[in-house]
Amino acid sequence: VLSTHSAEVLGAIMSIGVVGALSGSVMAASQVIRKHLVLWMLLSDTVQSAAILLAGVTQSPVVWSFAAFVCLFSGSASVACSSALWMRKTPLARQGSIFSLLAASNLLVMCLVLLVGGYLADAVLEPALLHDGAWSATIGSWFGTGKGRGIGFLFFVAGLCGLVLSAVALSSAKLRKLETLVAERSD
Repeated sequence: VLSTHSAEVLGAIMSIGVVGALSGSVMAASQVIRKHLVLWMLLSDTVQSAAILLAGVTQSPVVWSFAAFVCLFSGSASVACSSALWMRKTPLARQGSIFSLLAASNLLVMCLVLLVGGYLADAVLEPALLHDGAWSATIGSWFGTGKGRGIGFLFFVAGLCGLVLSAVALSSAKLRKLETLVAERSD
């Protein structure tokens, strides 16, 4: 956003995204989602991936605002479903260890994504998608060239990968029914 728009535009987009995150949290907390947590989680991940892909292909602050709202709404719902599932299925005596491991894993992955993603966007994709960049005649011809298109392409690829992974996960009947399968084994 900052490569093509002002800090005020970024602030507005982020504010709309925060409203989406709060709305998703309120929806999850209001017990709309009580059953089929894995299915809800996978559907939320699918919608979130689509919003990330959408954010990558546009340069419109209005579309970015919509994508931010949808992405953070879906992300909040997905995290709530995941947390509820772990709380239901983890024995009480082990929850501290399991939740510590999950939090540490999430932080590690987040750090790796920020390091690798930042490097890819700034040092590889952004220069390649400049008007005279290495990819300007190939990928740039259909994706666009100029400032911000490198990070946009990274968002597009990340969203596309998320959609593919979500589709694969949704196609697995066992994974969709993981909540009940785990319950049957613990009985």
